[in-house]
Amino acid sequence: MTFVLRVDSDENIAFANKLEKIHRSALPSAIRNTLNQAAITVKKETLLESAKSNFKERQPNFFKANSKVDFAKGFNVNSMESVVGMFSNKLKSEDNYAVKNLEQQEEGGTVGGKAFIPQKAARISGWRVTKKKYRIADMTKNKTKVFDSEDNKSDKKSQQWIKTAIHAGVGSIVLGNHRGKKGRVGYEITGISNVNGFKIKQKAVFSVQGKREINIKPTHFMKEAALPVAGKMDKMFYENAKFQIEKYLR
Repeated sequence: MTFVLRVDSDENIAFANKLEKIHRSALPSAIRNTLNQAAITVKKETLLESAKSNFKERQPNFFKANSKVDFAKGFNVNSMESVVGMFSNKLKSEDNYAVKNLEQQEEGGTVGGKAFIPQKAARISGWRVTKKKYRIADMTKNKTKVFDSEDNKSDKKSQQWIKTAIHAGVGSIVLGNHRGKKGRVGYEITGISNVNGFKIKQKAVFSVQGKREINIKPTHFMKEAALPVAGKMDKMFYENAKFQIEKYLR
């Protein structure tokens, strides 16, 4: 969210004229301090309130730790701005890329081409974030093998599954041959033993419904955080202008 100050009230125009006459840096300083005050208020106060009302609080410090202010700088009032938003630079684990999806959650939209929808076992505990090894891009990069049990020609479904799992091997993904309301299930094969018959250990990591798009309901959480602060910027400018006037009169 970007803050740009428009000095258009009669009172603030009068302050701006007075600041320009006092010192060449007085007006830029008042505007710069106002923009930065607005941005830091969003980061420390309203963003946290908006996030709490729009998202399930799985990681209480997530928004506080991963929000950032780019402060207004310099003395050119025509290009001066401050920016507050979410960023991923501080994330210690590359598995956690939740910040990258927040822009779509702000405005709404789609995350396209997801034939494989990660299930609980494929997500990081405490957040709806897919573990690195189960992201489609990383599976492709690592050449993770994916097998479809329905391609096996056995007459019995149980035999289709067992033979495909044995052929696939541990670490591979095998698509089940049962179809439910959420489609089929993709299992990671975690173990194969042959004691009194083959036994397959697996965990469900995907639901598979073919190519589809996931619609994301917009939250407008950043806009919700910024609007109350934007409404106070005239007052902030008044206070900062008054400070500059008193500073130079002293």
